[in-house]
Amino acid sequence: MVGIVLVSENREGCEMMKTARRLLGRLQGFTTVVLKPGTSDTRMATALKRAIDKVKAKGGVLLLYDMFGSTQCNVCRRFLKKGTVELITGFNLAMLVKLGSVNKIMSLKQLAPFIEQYGRTHINHLGTKRSICC
Repeated sequence: MVGIVLVSENREGCEMMKTARRLLGRLQGFTTVVLKPGTSDTRMATALKRAIDKVKAKGGVLLLYDMFGSTQCNVCRRFLKKGTVELITGFNLAMLVKLGSVNKIMSLKQLAPFIEQYGRTHINHLGTKRSICC
């Protein structure tokens, strides 16, 4: 199993996780952490390490952070270790729902690129010829 840490600057990650749990029930190996703007890098790193340790699994840990390029993102980058801790910037509810079923059956090496592509594929501009609705 791959552990999943949903990282956000405010409570949006926590709220999205609540929605995913409402849809799927218990999500084994998932946790959230809030890295508030203005918090010291050291405190953010401590909170993130605690979250990683909470879901650390034999299969590794996938960090999902809400936006690329911030101080919080740079704190996440410190924990990257190829094949053990991977980071994807940007997440959506479709990704969380899918992760609820595939984090137990895919390796981290397979999961990171798969879920990145899955998230991109499940954002659609409705009204275009290529969009399919429901």
